[in-house]
Amino acid sequence: MPKKSDYVGVENTNDQLWIHIKINGHRFRIFYSTNTSPKNMLKAALLRAEIVKKIKAGQFVMSDYFPNSKHNEVASTQIFSAIAKLWLGGKGGIKSDTKYGYEKSVNFWNKHFKDKQISILNYLDIAGVINNSKLAASTLGNHMIVIRNIFDAAIALDLITKNPMPKVEIEVAAKLKKQFKMPEAIDPDNIPRILVWMDKRDPRWRIYFGFNFAMGLRPSEQICALWTDCFIDGKPLPYIVINKAKTHKGVIHPFTKNKKSREPILNSVALGYLKEQRAFSGIKGEEVFLNPNTGKPFFSNKAQRTIWTECLKELKIPFVHCYNVRHTFASHILNANPDLLHEVSKTLGHSSVEVTKKFYLSESKNVNVEAQAGIEAVLSKAAQKKKGTA
Repeated sequence: MPKKSDYVGVENTNDQLWIHIKINGHRFRIFYSTNTSPKNMLKAALLRAEIVKKIKAGQFVMSDYFPNSKHNEVASTQIFSAIAKLWLGGKGGIKSDTKYGYEKSVNFWNKHFKDKQISILNYLDIAGVINNSKLAASTLGNHMIVIRNIFDAAIALDLITKNPMPKVEIEVAAKLKKQFKMPEAIDPDNIPRILVWMDKRDPRWRIYFGFNFAMGLRPSEQICALWTDCFIDGKPLPYIVINKAKTHKGVIHPFTKNKKSREPILNSVALGYLKEQRAFSGIKGEEVFLNPNTGKPFFSNKAQRTIWTECLKELKIPFVHCYNVRHTFASHILNANPDLLHEVSKTLGHSSVEVTKKFYLSESKNVNVEAQAGIEAVLSKAAQKKKGTA
């Protein structure tokens, strides 16, 4: 005959069976059945034992066991995916491409922790995912920022008392440091070849990429620059106002990545490209750079990526992302003259000088003569050769 100890966590009151469980300090009394026979009480006890094991493993989902329970909403908010959704939903007023990045990070973590109780997760769980991942260090770094914020949200909701991420960052520091690579700059010898190839395809492509090499703007900033932002005759020096960005969905946001406006000086090469571009888009006085394929404003950077990939393939240049044009601008100048760190950081629109230093001041000074002459010299050579052959 079953003993009372066999029914731990099961209550028989008024011909009703109730199961008692505890999740993250919250007690739940859940209706089980009106059948109060010893056999059914034992079934309830066995079910509770199974649930307790799942709670300890962080795998219990209330609705899987009690789909009609009034406690579902409360219990579900303690699941990792629910906290992540809540955090993401509160990120209003951000650029759509930033939100898209957050969503990708949330999806990454949901693959591992979706139905786990957030209170059960510890630094070893997260460090294990990172150490076993083959993603780039920069991508993992972005994912770590997001999950840190999700844990902060759980703390604010009184679901946990401590964020495990500081320990995680110590645990995986060696892996991320080993993986981290300086942004790959484009060989200065290849810049003239690329621009000559672009010129043959369409002079507007040469101007677009030439200006990008000369100024190092983010693509999202360059494609929505207006003629009214360009002060070609500015005093004492010509400059361009960078205060907005176009996201991957074609939406223009009235701020840049770090939400700071800047006014980088237009160097002589960039100024030359702008003067050339006037013939193509200056009459309308709206966007400076139009898509050469359509004659309309760029919707995203897809067209640039396509023509860039085609160019490198045809010229048999090892592939680097077209975003590395921005890296090339910074790397060549800083490797030649580290004293320009503050000026380059402002031109790039980094949030701090430390960011620029981390990404672009390598320990190696092994750059060729053209790089040491600065980006203007390289681009001036390219401009002189634009009518030559690749």
